Amino acid sequence: MNVKAAATIAVKVLAIFTLIKFITYLPSAYNIFDIVSTASSQTSASLQIITFMAPICLLLIVSMCLWLYADEISDRMVKNPGINEKVNINYEGLQSIAFSVVGIIIVADALPALISAFIHLKIDDSFRPLNQYINLGTTGLKLVIGLLLLFGSKGLVGLIKYLRTAGLPK
Repeated sequence: MNVKAAATIAVKVLAIFTLIKFITYLPSAYNIFDIVSTASSQTSASLQIITFMAPICLLLIVSMCLWLYADEISDRMVKNPGINEKVNINYEGLQSIAFSVVGIIIVADALPALISAFIHLKIDDSFRPLNQYINLGTTGLKLVIGLLLLFGSKGLVGLIKYLRTAGLPK
């Protein structure tokens, strides 16, 4: 494996992490209903919605661009032709390690938030239970993705390899 392949994996890991951050901020999109109902004018409501949703949508766009253009980005990162020396790890091994590290980060971020959201749901009798269920669901989704990346990294790498070859043997 050369440094360009490692750079491609690093960009894809960053794409996954950005997607998880998008999922983190997704429950706050529920607050758009409050913005619309409390806005003084239609123009004010539109401006508030755009201001509120632009960063959330930008995370999704950045994540998709990082994943789709990982090869081009890594080409720009590694321009030195002498940097193509081989290292002693294969592509799947490095990808498995990277996905496991991202899984640990996601689980460490999601587990306390999930416990907090569950306790908040049980204790708080507010007038917005739907917002609390959405928060609990997205935090649970982050935890599941983190666990899949952590414990199923070999399986995910195998799935990516299978999809890359369209199921055909090499």
